[in-house]
Amino acid sequence: MDSFKYINGPSGSGKTYASLQEVRDLVVSGERVIVCQPSKLLIKQSFVALRKLDPDIHIEMRHGDNTKKVVKSISAYLDLPYPEPHVLFITWAAFERLQFVRNAKHWHLIIDEIPQAYYRFEKPLAKNHQLLTDRLKLGEYITPDYQQLLPKTERALDGVIEGSSSDVVDDLFREIASLIKSKHWETYVNAKSYQCLLGKMNRVSVLSAFSILNPAIFSSFKSVTIAGALFKESILYLLWSKMGVKFIEASGVSLRYQNHDHVKNLKILWSIEQDYSKFLRDQDDQLVFKEMVKANSQKFADVAFLWSGNKDIGYGPFEGLQAIRLPAYPHGLNSYQHIDNVVFLSARNPSPALAKFLQMVIGEDRETIRTAIHRQQVYQAIMRGSLRDPSNERDKCVYVPDLATAEWLKSKFSNAVLEHLPLDLGDMKLPLKPGRKRIHDDGAARTASSRQKKTEQIERFLRLLNCGKFPNSLELEKEKQCQHCNDILPYKDNFVTQFKGTIWASKREKMAEFNLLEGSDTSFETLLKKLYNRPYREKEENRLISPSYFIPNISKDEFRTEDNIIFSRGFFLDKDHPGILPEEFAALFPNLRMTIYNTTRSTKSNLRYRVYIPTTKIMMPEEYRAITKRIIQTLVDAGYSFPEPILEDDRKAHGFDTTKLGPTNLFYLPCQPRDPSGRYFKTFKSNGRKPLIPSEWYVDEEVVEPQNFSPFSFEPSENVKEGWVERARTGWREKGSAPSQGNHEFFNLAVRLAWAGCHEVQIKQILTEEAHFANTPKDRINQIPSILNSLRKPEYRTAYSSI
Repeated sequence: MDSFKYINGPSGSGKTYASLQEVRDLVVSGERVIVCQPSKLLIKQSFVALRKLDPDIHIEMRHGDNTKKVVKSISAYLDLPYPEPHVLFITWAAFERLQFVRNAKHWHLIIDEIPQAYYRFEKPLAKNHQLLTDRLKLGEYITPDYQQLLPKTERALDGVIEGSSSDVVDDLFREIASLIKSKHWETYVNAKSYQCLLGKMNRVSVLSAFSILNPAIFSSFKSVTIAGALFKESILYLLWSKMGVKFIEASGVSLRYQNHDHVKNLKILWSIEQDYSKFLRDQDDQLVFKEMVKANSQKFADVAFLWSGNKDIGYGPFEGLQAIRLPAYPHGLNSYQHIDNVVFLSARNPSPALAKFLQMVIGEDRETIRTAIHRQQVYQAIMRGSLRDPSNERDKCVYVPDLATAEWLKSKFSNAVLEHLPLDLGDMKLPLKPGRKRIHDDGAARTASSRQKKTEQIERFLRLLNCGKFPNSLELEKEKQCQHCNDILPYKDNFVTQFKGTIWASKREKMAEFNLLEGSDTSFETLLKKLYNRPYREKEENRLISPSYFIPNISKDEFRTEDNIIFSRGFFLDKDHPGILPEEFAALFPNLRMTIYNTTRSTKSNLRYRVYIPTTKIMMPEEYRAITKRIIQTLVDAGYSFPEPILEDDRKAHGFDTTKLGPTNLFYLPCQPRDPSGRYFKTFKSNGRKPLIPSEWYVDEEVVEPQNFSPFSFEPSENVKEGWVERARTGWREKGSAPSQGNHEFFNLAVRLAWAGCHEVQIKQILTEEAHFANTPKDRINQIPSILNSLRKPEYRTAYSSI
C-alpha cells in the first residue's frame, strides 16, 4: 500500500513557503528534491523565495521558457543529473508526461497544489469514433458498469498521439489517446454504452471516456508530499483513499494560520436558492446571468474587483468597470492581494456522466462530488484577492450565485456574514429547490424499518392464508382473533412460491377474479405459450394479469393501489412504440431469464411486445418501482434515450411505456395479434439465464417523496430545445381537436415539453396558452393540475431524466 504525506492548510496560509522550507532542509541534509508546481510563474516566484532562504542552494529549472522540448529535456537531465544535493523545479504538466524517472528512489518529490485526478472526454462521434475505437480493446472492470480502455497493441495509438498538430481530428483525439496509453492514467467507459457505440446492439451518439490518475505515478520516489488547500475534500484524496492509499499529515509544518477564523470583515453575497448551473444560467436568454452581472455592476461600480466566468462568457460583461478576469485555474496566483472584492459567476459542475462515474468509483454522493469539483474552484477564485493577506483589515466582499455555495463558504469563514443580493427576474420563476423530509435517522434505521414493515405485512397475510382464507383489509383487522393462525402449514410457502399473479376481467374491476398459481417458472412460461397460441381477441374478450397480490380496503374504497399490495412477484413491461428489438433487449440483460411475446396491435413494421421477467423472491412496491426504473435506466445507458422516437434526433428510442413501471398496472394475457405479421414469442432461458434476484437490483431508498418537489428543477438538457417545443405545439393543434383525443393529446403535449427541457413553470404556461386550441378549453385548463402531478411521479420522470 502506498503512503504519501500531505500539507493541508487554507489558501494563503503559506503552504508553498512551508514546502520550500522542507526543500531547503532536505537539500542541506544531502538529499535530492523534485518540486512540481502548476505554472512557470509560480516556479519563478519559488526560485526567488528559495534563494532568500538559502543563497547557496543549487537550483535547476526545466520549463518552456528555458528549453524547447520540455519533457525530453527533463528526462535527459534525470538520466544524468547534477551530482550534488540540489532541487529541480518542473511543472506538473511536464511531470505527468514523464514515462520513467531514472533512480526515482533517490529523489524526494514535493507537489505544490493538488493535481487534477480525473479527466473526461465526451464528444458526439456517432460515425467517426472508429478513428480511435478501432485501435482500442476493453480490459478489466473497475465497477460492474465501467470497463477499462486499452490500446490493442503497444503502438496502436502512436499515430494518433504523434499526428499533425495542424489536423483538427488528430487534435481532437490526441489527449485522450495519450491518457489511454499512459501508465500513469487509467481510462474507463460505461461498458454497455461503449458496446452500443461500436454497433453491436445499437448506436449511441457520444463517446464518453473517463480517466483517473493512478497513484502508482508516485510509488517509486523516496518520499512524496502533496500540499493543497481543502485536501480532504479533493477528488484526489477521495479517489486514492478508496484505492487504498494511506495519507499521513506532515508534521512540524509552520503555517501562518490553520483556518479563516481571523477574517472578521467578510460579506458573502448570493442571489438564488437554486443550485447554479449552465442550464439555469442560459434560461430565458440568460436572464439570470444578465441580472447577476447587472446587480454586481451596481454593487461594485466604484471599486476594483476580480471576477471568474466560464469560457463561453467572453470578456464583455463588466466592460468599463475596474474588473479583472481570473484565469480558469487560478491556483497559486498571489498578485491580486490588494483587491478586496471577488465575483464568481462560473458554473463548474461535473457533467451527469462524469458525476455518475465518480460516484460509482469513489462511493460518495453527488453533492460531495460537486463540492470537490465546483466549490473547490469557488474557494480558489475568491482566495486570489485580499483574503490571502491576514494583515489586511479592510472590508471584503465576495459574490457567489447560489445560497448553498454561500453557506458552504460560510462554513470556511466562520465570522462571515451572508447577504442576499436580489435580482430583477420579472415574471420568470425559478424551479423549486427539491427537498426531502427525513423520517429515519440514518440509512441503517431506514432499512431496518422497511424490513420490519415488510415482515409484519407478510406474516399477517400468511397467517390468514394458512386458515384457507384470501383476506381483505377487514379480515386483517380481525386476524389476531383467529384461533387457527398459530399453526404453521406447508400451504404458506406453497402459495407464495407458486404465486404468478392475479387475473382480472377488465381494468374497470375492483377485485381480481382469482390468483394464478403455477408450480415453477417453466410451467408458467408454458402457460404463457399456450395462451399465445389462442386466436386474436379483442380487449374486452381477453383477461389481464397483475404481478401483485392485493388486499382491498373497503372502508376507504381502495382496491388496486400500492397501499393494497401485500407483495409482487415477477415483472411485466410494455413496449408500445418503435424501438429496441426483443433480441437486443435480451442481450442487454444476458443473465436474466425472460419471456417476450407480442401484444395484439403488433405489426411487422412496429413490433409491439410485452416482457415478463420472473424473480426469485417477492417484493414490496418500492422495490418493484426501483427495479423497473433501473431496467429502463440500463436501456438509456445503452443508448436508447427516449420512450418513443423524436423527429430530427439521431438517438434511439427504447419504446417502453414508462408510465407502467409500477406494481399496480394490469397487462393483457398473450394471444395472436390482429396482424399475423406481428407474431412473436420467445423464452430466453439458456446460457445460464436465471430469474432476477431483487436484492441484487434494489438499492434501498427513502420512500417518502420530496416535498415541494419539481422534477423540472433537474436538468434534462443543457438548453430548452425550441424546435421540439414548436413541434409539440404543432402536433397538439393538429391532433387535439379530433373526437375523444383532447385529454390524451394534451397530456402528450406536456410530456413532449418535458423532453424538450422545459421546467414546470414553463410547461404550465404553455399548456395554458395551448388550451385555447382545444374543443373544450375549460376542460383542458382544469386538466393542467393533474398533468403536472403525474409528471412529478418517478415513473414519468424516468421518461426524460436522461435527455
